[in-house]
Amino acid sequence: CISLNNLDLAVNRIEILKNSSFKNLFKLRSINLENNIIRIIEYDVFKDLSNLFDLDGLNNQKISYIKQEYFEGLISISSLNLIYNSIVLIEDYSFLKIKNLRTIILSMNKIVL
Repeated sequence: CISLNNLDLAVNRIEILKNSSFKNLFKLRSINLENNIIRIIEYDVFKDLSNLFDLDGLNNQKISYIKQEYFEGLISISSLNLIYNSIVLIEDYSFLKIKNLRTIILSMNKIVL
């Protein structure tokens, strides 16, 4: 287990968050993903991150859909900013397992009801 608390991955041209990206980073409390071009989030990418309180930078990416499994493990996050993506579809119950989630910002997407 790596004892890392904060991880800044801003401005790296990351396109895919692989399910092994944050493996064994159990103590991680903050991730900054700003100014990347994320378009794919693989299943269970946040699985080991139950201590993560701050997930910054999922806004202004290229994410087009949200699947139910994407945010599993993020039980401590209280706010999720997904503004300015290309989201057209959000699967039912996608945010259900984020127990402390109070705010989701989805403006400026392409969601069709």
